[in-house]
Amino acid sequence: MNQTYKISGMHCGSCTRRVSEALAPFAEQIDVTLTPQRAILTNPREGDLAVLNAAIAKAGAYTLEPL
Repeated sequence: MNQTYKISGMHCGSCTRRVSEALAPFAEQIDVTLTPQRAILTNPREGDLAVLNAAIAKAGAYTLEPL
């Protein structure tokens, strides 16, 4: 099962790395892309959007919203 989110606030490859690292504990696999700005969580362990947004906010000025 996959969950896909639109990400706001990413500008470069370092951003994708920081977001990937922040989301890593929440899914079996994370795929973060810059174009388009999105994150795909494979077999997520956590589905609460507030928890995910709190995790990536610690990495920078990023936000998720469901697609």
